Amino acid sequence: MPRSAINHHDDELHRGALGFGAMGLTGTYGAITRSDARRVLDRVLDIGISHIDTAASYGDGDNERLVGEAIAGRRDGVFVATKCGVRWRGGRLLRDGAPTAITAGVEMSLSRLGIDAVDLVYLHRVDPDVPIEESIGALSRLRDKGLVRRIGVSEASVPMIRRAFSVAPIAALQSEYSLMTRDVEQGTIGVLRELDITLVAYSPLARGLLGGSAAKLDEIGRGDFRQTVPRFRGDHLRANLARAAALGDVARACGAHPAQVALAWLMAQHHPVVPIPGTTRLDALEQNARARELRLTREQMAQLSRAFPLGAAAGQRGPE
Repeated sequence: MPRSAINHHDDELHRGALGFGAMGLTGTYGAITRSDARRVLDRVLDIGISHIDTAASYGDGDNERLVGEAIAGRRDGVFVATKCGVRWRGGRLLRDGAPTAITAGVEMSLSRLGIDAVDLVYLHRVDPDVPIEESIGALSRLRDKGLVRRIGVSEASVPMIRRAFSVAPIAALQSEYSLMTRDVEQGTIGVLRELDITLVAYSPLARGLLGGSAAKLDEIGRGDFRQTVPRFRGDHLRANLARAAALGDVARACGAHPAQVALAWLMAQHHPVVPIPGTTRLDALEQNARARELRLTREQMAQLSRAFPLGAAAGQRGPE
């Protein structure tokens, strides 16, 4: 199959150029009722965001069940992406890229989602104890059976991307990418361009730092994942919020919200990027969706790149 048939001309994967990350709807960023989570997902579909991202490990499968309930009866036109190769054991997340675990995991995901085939399945993390060729081989066999339509990798290094691609066409790399986190520009995007692989950007608003709300650390509630992230602590948080204020100048010039500017910057990259912002709030969802209509000028793009240079964020992006 030609690579172009899988990626750049893949209308399903790129439809609208903006997706929705459902991870936060099962408690990652604090408590949310199931009814409220369902209202958010229903509205996602109502406003034409068709790419929904979930994972078997989010809420130990409950996130997939929630997505499955939301898309029941609305499967046509909805692009569902999930992830395998990571599982919970004894309260800890462990990598398990063994072919048997991959196969069993995808079958369980299909059951929880209530669908016959997943549009895109990522290897959630590369298992250092299992050659990536074996993990991707298992996904390739599931694709041959019609249970998986596209294969992706998440947070994989350039050598791992190449090794995965040697086994089967890779449709997408999911990695953190935002004005605050531009690491993928250091070599990775060049390889994605070479191999015709789409970049799906998670945390495109830097977990809220680029959302236009100068939240203080003590406002982050109990159970919120960000309490464990160095970027949201003390001097690091203050420095990052000060830098994020640079979005305001461009936003005012555009008559837009800072979050919309941050998303529009990603969608305007030369390489295809599909941001998947997540939120538990309907107003923020509507606001993010309007980024699809925003077009930044060349000077505004350059202004943002200067304000958020590579490595500018203070503190690690993940838990220590």
